[in-house]
Amino acid sequence: VITSVEDTLFADIQRLPRASRLMVSADRCRIDTYWDIDATREIRYRTIAEYGEHLRAVLREAVRARLRSHSAVGVMLSGGVDSSSVLATAGSLRIYTISLHDALPI
Repeated sequence: VITSVEDTLFADIQRLPRASRLMVSADRCRIDTYWDIDATREIRYRTIAEYGEHLRAVLREAVRARLRSHSAVGVMLSGGVDSSSVLATAGSLRIYTISLHDALPI
């Protein structure tokens, strides 16, 4: 059972922290943070609809940039808002999903 953001389905294998990468060389391993959010940045629009359109535009660009493939792409769904949004945005692509519902006791 996965009980934390560090856990994975594999014994003794943990996830990296968000926005991080593992750098490995012959003499050392280190974890670098490659991105951090600017909490002071504000976006102001006049209407709620403008916020929605901005979110859709940013999401479309993010999905497009990451799903470059000549074959089917797998999408792992958690059932949350973000994975469902990625799937809906990528809907015009050839995608497939898997389900672990029968594999995990509920």
